[in-house]
Amino acid sequence: RALPEAGPNRYREHLQVACDTIRPRLANPALAAADVHLLRRLLERLERLEVDWPRIEAACAGVPMETLRLAPVAPPVIPTNPLGPVDLPPLPALPTISAFPTGSHALRTGSSSTEAVTTPPPGCTNWTKAMNVLVISTDGTEADLGAIQEGLGFHTIPYTTWIATQKAGQLTSAVLATGCNGKYQGVILTTGALSYSPDGGATWRSALTAAEWQALRTYEAQFHVREISWYVYPGADQGLNPPSSGSDTTSSPINATLTAAGRTVFPYVNAANPVPITNAWAYRATASDPNVTPLLVDSANNALVSSRVTSDGRDDTGRELGPDQLLRKPIDPGALRTALAQLTGSES
Repeated sequence: RALPEAGPNRYREHLQVACDTIRPRLANPALAAADVHLLRRLLERLERLEVDWPRIEAACAGVPMETLRLAPVAPPVIPTNPLGPVDLPPLPALPTISAFPTGSHALRTGSSSTEAVTTPPPGCTNWTKAMNVLVISTDGTEADLGAIQEGLGFHTIPYTTWIATQKAGQLTSAVLATGCNGKYQGVILTTGALSYSPDGGATWRSALTAAEWQALRTYEAQFHVREISWYVYPGADQGLNPPSSGSDTTSSPINATLTAAGRTVFPYVNAANPVPITNAWAYRATASDPNVTPLLVDSANNALVSSRVTSDGRDDTGRELGPDQLLRKPIDPGALRTALAQLTGSES
């Protein structure tokens, strides 16, 4: 008698049965919140596996997964330029949150860190977030946009690129969620407040309108979605004071140091030695909000990379370093994990 088929399709059927079994149990009132959270995380990982199933089938069939290419003899030098201040993006119209229950949706920077809530959005008893990352660019020309996309691709993380100036006024709540189903599990901004200059640096503006910011920030707060700004001009939106100075580190490098919180977020970086900052524009700023956690600082304790959990439950990370630094230094994977712990299956 012939044995049953035991190829990839058989295991995919088991995976689908597992997902179908878990989904209806998320709304079981007999389960504790921690149990529901565990099931949701398991379901997210199984769904991610199913999304990547064609790669598994290809591997089983002996199809080469990647073509290896020779790397350049040296990292490319990408121009880095200063940013300018823009008007502060509006905050979501939500009540202030005074307590943050423990949950893996938040950035972990130590045992005493504040963590974002995992309560469902208003009007929802159950909610989901799609396995997708929203990458928002100002005009599509930023030097760091390609690095962000390549980093997500390397980790096989699904993402959608939204070029704000090409879709002016179109980022609405309907783009971000349908009812209790969020469409994105993480948000990456190429620049803080999506600031850009349409005239070569004479003036600066945000690529999103006030209404678009309101929709984005409300979604992040209600669905507990992390946001990372890849390169920021320090200000109140990051919980920082205006910069005391800014400089091109090509001629004056900075020897930065990881804080205790930073060593937790970036455990693979050798904290015994300084982190050299070169060939990048860097801003020096201190925290104005007590909820800001510096992760990487200079000798004067200015924050070069920092994170913050806001009073409305949003979890933001900002980096006061120019794009070239982000492309060349080994801190990028940690930044991705910080913003996208749920997608990569790890927690920072």
